[in-house]
Order: sequence, then C-alpha cells, then structure tokens
Amino acid sequence: MVVLDISGRELVAALDTGFSQAGGEATGAFLSVAGMQVTYCDTTPCADALLDNGIVTSVTINAEAIDLNKTYRVATHDYLAGGGDNFTMLEEACNNGGYCENTGKLLVDLLAGEFQNNSPVTRNVEGRITKISSQ
Repeated sequence: MVVLDISGRELVAALDTGFSQAGGEATGAFLSVAGMQVTYCDTTPCADALLDNGIVTSVTINAEAIDLNKTYRVATHDYLAGGGDNFTMLEEACNNGGYCENTGKLLVDLLAGEFQNNSPVTRNVEGRITKISSQ
C-alpha cells in the first residue's frame, strides 16, 4: 500500500485514466474509489470534462467540489503508484519530491484484517460512481 499526495488535477487525470477503461476489455485499470463521488461521460469527447480530452465531469470529496490546485492524500497499491496501467501521473507525483510512502503493507493483508476484525462486512451503495451519456 502506497500513500501519496497528489494535486486535484493529477487526481482527476488518474480518474480519467481509470474510467476510460470502463466497458471495454477488463484490464484491471478501472479504479475503485472511496470517500468521493465521481461522475464521468461514457464516451469521448466529453464537453463537460474537467480536463481537456478527459471524461470525468465532477468529483466531490467530503461534500466539496474538487479543487484542481489543492493537494489530496490518496492510497493505492504499489503497481499503480509505480505508473502501471498508464497511471504515470501517480508515479510522477511520487518522483517529484512530494509525500509518497510505501507502507510495506499488502492490500490483501489489510483486507483480510478488516474482514477478520469487522465481520460480517457489509457494503452500502453510496452513489460513488455515476456514468452519464455524453451529448
């Protein structure tokens, strides 16, 4: 598990990269998100995208719209933090001197601990990801 600081712009770019894989061949690049709500277009070009050539139209974190210039702390696994699946913006954030820490913990171990300590595990449909048709 890697914890890193990225700008809102880099976060939206990562979401664009991940959600651009939706509906296609399963590559593993589609992101799971927590603590935020994301809306994205189902095709490109998307006139309402937050970034040029992107598909993400809105991101809300803690009931506030994302600020492209603000710094956010995120967690991911080391493969994506190393630029895997074209998440080069995460690798660049780690290499540019900002906060980036590999915790040495494996995601599978963290999940196993969560299941063991909080069984039964339940999930709520929180409306975290919304796909819209582009006009």
